[in-house]
Amino acid sequence: MFWASLGTCLQAFIEKDNNDDLGVYFFLCVAPFAAYAYYALFSRQRWGFMRINVRRLKSVRLIERHIYVVCEMIERIYHPQNRIELEGLLRYHTKSCRKSSDSCICHTLSLNIARFEDIQEEKKMWYKFLKGLLEESISKFPKSPRLHLQHAYFQQDRIQNRFKALYELMITEENRPDLREEFLIFHYK
Repeated sequence: MFWASLGTCLQAFIEKDNNDDLGVYFFLCVAPFAAYAYYALFSRQRWGFMRINVRRLKSVRLIERHIYVVCEMIERIYHPQNRIELEGLLRYHTKSCRKSSDSCICHTLSLNIARFEDIQEEKKMWYKFLKGLLEESISKFPKSPRLHLQHAYFQQDRIQNRFKALYELMITEENRPDLREEFLIFHYK
């Protein structure tokens, strides 16, 4: 839509009196390159998130994006590209993990990655890994209502643990959420 409007405006600007198809040609020539640049920009951003540990992220918004990207890859784990990226993230996390094998699921998941028969069982293990990432980020930013709200939604939608989700919503209310977050809490309850 943007490129069609831009092409029409450029055509009107370049040729004020002649009404030929220069804008359409411009649109057809430039649109594929613009689409490729858009795709490359966001795939590069996605890869950038995979190379960064949650503890190194400086803001809550970056942590939210990281969690969203990982959750999106878990939802599409049946695609080979997403599986490869998740396994790379897991290996990177396992190398830099400071927790013991009892407290972090990354060690168990990395040992059993090839042994899963059922895709739902595998997704469940990946969601436990994501839960660990969320808890780690909440320990870094304990007063962030956005992270607590995201954790509540994750608990309800992915893990189906309503009690823990309501508990996270109570913690979110204690951390002085803004108006939008208060509306989301009200809507969720």
